[in-house]
Amino acid sequence: MVPAGLLILLFVLLGFFVATQPNEYGRTFDEELQDEYGVAVLAWYTSAGADQSFLAFPPILHMPQHGPLFETVVAAVQSVTGERWTTRAVVTAVAALLGVLAIALCGYELGGWWMAFLSAAGLALYPRYSGAMFNNPKDVPFAAAMVFVLWLTLRLIRRWPRPRAFLLDGALVGLAIGAATSIRVVAVVWYPLLGLVLLGYWLRHGAAHRAGGAWRAALAKQALCAASVVSVSVLAMCAFWPYVFLDPLPHFIESVRAMTNYPWVGMVPLGDQSYSSLDLPRRYTIEWLVIGSPPLVVVFGIVGGLLALVQLLRIRTGDARIVLVGLCFGVPLVAFIVLRSTMYNGLRHFLFVVPPLILLAAYGLSRSMSFLMARRQRVLAGALVGLALLAQVELTAAITRIHPYEYSYFSPVVGGFRGAVGRYELDYWGTCNKAAAQWLASNHGAHLVAAPGQPLTVRSSGLAFLVTTYLPPDVFRHDYQIEHPDFYIRSMHYVADEFPSYTTIHEVLVEGHAICTVKRRPG
Repeated sequence: MVPAGLLILLFVLLGFFVATQPNEYGRTFDEELQDEYGVAVLAWYTSAGADQSFLAFPPILHMPQHGPLFETVVAAVQSVTGERWTTRAVVTAVAALLGVLAIALCGYELGGWWMAFLSAAGLALYPRYSGAMFNNPKDVPFAAAMVFVLWLTLRLIRRWPRPRAFLLDGALVGLAIGAATSIRVVAVVWYPLLGLVLLGYWLRHGAAHRAGGAWRAALAKQALCAASVVSVSVLAMCAFWPYVFLDPLPHFIESVRAMTNYPWVGMVPLGDQSYSSLDLPRRYTIEWLVIGSPPLVVVFGIVGGLLALVQLLRIRTGDARIVLVGLCFGVPLVAFIVLRSTMYNGLRHFLFVVPPLILLAAYGLSRSMSFLMARRQRVLAGALVGLALLAQVELTAAITRIHPYEYSYFSPVVGGFRGAVGRYELDYWGTCNKAAAQWLASNHGAHLVAAPGQPLTVRSSGLAFLVTTYLPPDVFRHDYQIEHPDFYIRSMHYVADEFPSYTTIHEVLVEGHAICTVKRRPG
């Protein structure tokens, strides 16, 4: 059981990583707002609905339309620990680990222990997932939740012939869909996906059911299962999402509309041009999956996708499970392209399609190995294994060079991180503010010394909490109102230099490129 042992070792290493690294990564722009939202939603629960402060956020943010489930869990754990940021980082990382567990379960359903290990390793080593596992409060937990829905659906397909299991299995799928939708409403894509599964079933078995007179029983069974899925998912949404609970159908529809075309307006670099976030070219999602993913995942993802397509064309004999994985990858992408949904920050808004892509890649790799071994092409099979290992070595070296900004990984296709400078979004969440603020806290005495009883003033180009959590309050005061602060911390991603006359005294470098600077007031 070599792959089972490797899988256990992988989870031991991941557990050690989560236990030792929660404070290694900087805060992100979303965390404070999502933290406040979670606290407000928790107050609604603890007050039995009397406290509705979660509705009081500025309308432009559309916070109530964001599913609050994960943020509420974080707030609940924080209320127990009495601590804020480390707790949030650990809970987010645990959600990411659960995603790795879920994809391992999917892999096992598709092809046993080797598929389980390959799938789990692929997601654990995917930089834009694992590199954001401590500080992405929305997209990483949502991706993990979506993988659980996929696993439970694969399990439902396998157990479908059992006479009485389908109601419970359908209820579990519904619970998972309701939970995922209560994190991000885009999980409603599972309803049409399950509709496609149902259509595929009738294309495959319809003739036999009609000939044998069993079509009524089959249809009744599916209707009961569908009722189980839909009813439980709706109840779960109402239980996990107070905004939907207050007025289910209107608020749910409003949330879908708001999240489909989120009103964030800004310029997004893509290659050699910049585009409005509301008018991105249709290639945006595909291009980002190519440049933001390790090449091995892309190449074997294509192989696995072609194999899934072959299975789809073999409607009567094909493997419906790998077809479902292919649909989980392809249907959301097609929807994003057709609807031209608001996009920015690289691929994070469609990070949830990465696990199905990794499953396709693991399937493509394992099937390629099986094909070569069946034809006694051991040399070619060994070369394929060597190529895969070499690709992982290159990937490990690449993410080591950019640590702790792994979520800014770029494929060698565009020249890695260096090749992406000036062409794509890099540290779009301003996590470099941590390193800049810590450097300032340790080195300010060499540049300015605070007068007794009067702290040094600091401004930053990002949100204040990105730097204030690392600056001693008895020495520094962050103030956006002061016209000439002593120090200015600038994240290089979005904001123009507000103080061009200030002297740069420190740069946070990644691959030789400054992503944050610390500047000092002249004189």
